[in-house]
Amino acid sequence: MPQFDPFTGKSHECGEYLGPVAQVLFCPISPSLAEKIRKNGDQAEASELPMLSFDLPPGTVLDSREKFSRYGRLRQDRMRICGFCNLEFESDRNDACCPRCLAKIQWYCSKCDALKHNPLVFLKLRRGDDMKIVRIPIALLDYVGQIVRNIPGGWGLDFKDIEVRCPECEPTDPRGLRPVKAIGEFMRERIFTHYVLDVDGHRHIILDNIVLNRDCEEAPR
Repeated sequence: MPQFDPFTGKSHECGEYLGPVAQVLFCPISPSLAEKIRKNGDQAEASELPMLSFDLPPGTVLDSREKFSRYGRLRQDRMRICGFCNLEFESDRNDACCPRCLAKIQWYCSKCDALKHNPLVFLKLRRGDDMKIVRIPIALLDYVGQIVRNIPGGWGLDFKDIEVRCPECEPTDPRGLRPVKAIGEFMRERIFTHYVLDVDGHRHIILDNIVLNRDCEEAPR
C-alpha cells in the first residue's frame, strides 16, 4: 500500500503488513500528486527520480531486517543571474562579472550622459572630530571592509561613507555616479534527501536533489 493515495493525495499513515511480499516499489512523488498532498494539509515536493522496483524471493515476509529510512537537509546558496544572457552562477563578489558574456555593474554620470569605466572611489573615514578621505581603485570596492579595518591610527573605527565619482567631472564639478546593475541575485534553496532501503539482505542508497522556488532579485534587462 502506498504512503499516499495516488488519486486523492490522502495519507495512509504507517501500518504493519505481515503477509508475503513479492516486490517493493520506490515511487517518487509526481507534481500532480504533490499538489494533491498539499491540498490535504501535508508537505510534499515533486521529485524527478524514476520509479524503482526491487523483486523479492517468493514467500518473503518483511521483518526487522527490511528497513527504510530517510534523511534530509535544506541548503541555501547565494546565486547571481545575468540580466543579459540569463546565466545563473555563484559568486560572493559585489562587483560580480558574468563568466559567459562578461557583463558587470556599470557606473553612469548624468552630466556626461555616459558610462564611466574608470570611476574614482573615495572612502570617508572619521576619528573623533577629524575626517580623512582615502582613494582606492575601483577593483578593490568589494574589499572595503578589509581595507578600512587595516588602516592604522584608528581611522577604521568610525567608517562613514563611500563615494564613487566621475573622473572627468572631478576637477571642476565633483559628482557621484549612479550604479547600473547588470547582475541580479537570489537565494537558491535545495532539498537534499538521502534514502536508505534495506531489502533481502541488500542495502540500496538513493539520493535526491530538489530545487525549491527561489527568492529572486532579477537584474535589469
